[in-house]
Amino acid sequence: MGDIIEEESLDFLEEYKGKLWKVYSENREELENIAAGLVQFNTQVEREAFFSELTKNIFPPKTGLGMSYDMVVFFNSYNTILQQIDMIAYTKNLTRGSLWFYDKEHGNLVSMMDTSTETSLMYNYPGSIVTVSQEKIREAAEKGTEMVFLNGEECHALSPVLNKDGEAVCRRKFPG
Repeated sequence: MGDIIEEESLDFLEEYKGKLWKVYSENREELENIAAGLVQFNTQVEREAFFSELTKNIFPPKTGLGMSYDMVVFFNSYNTILQQIDMIAYTKNLTRGSLWFYDKEHGNLVSMMDTSTETSLMYNYPGSIVTVSQEKIREAAEKGTEMVFLNGEECHALSPVLNKDGEAVCRRKFPG
């Protein structure tokens, strides 16, 4: 099932994952504290400001004023993949989809992109994490295999996005 994301998007995903991995690695403990509820934001605005600051070297300010050519190309690629994920979710009659990469050492799924709107409480900002505690989910994430699982009352499908060598670049996650 790794062939649904267009092949020309895979190089972008690899490069983007590398940038986000650096940000995640430098801030992992703080992100884990946020995921565990040890750090909370008083408002959605505070949450957005935190993740905007966290990823400021990847994403430009919201205004987009003075965006470089490279940043315009980045956003076109980013939005193309979001549209592909949205179409996959739509064809499976799901409400939304997202892309994640997996940190095997720490058992974290790290958000890369989410088709929800940023104003939604369900939106996963790039760099936000979910700690994978269930052994079967962790095993599927590590192996890059498909998995359907329950998280509370929400059903999720996790499937790999493969590069040309058949290795998982990241995982698609769809709540149903």
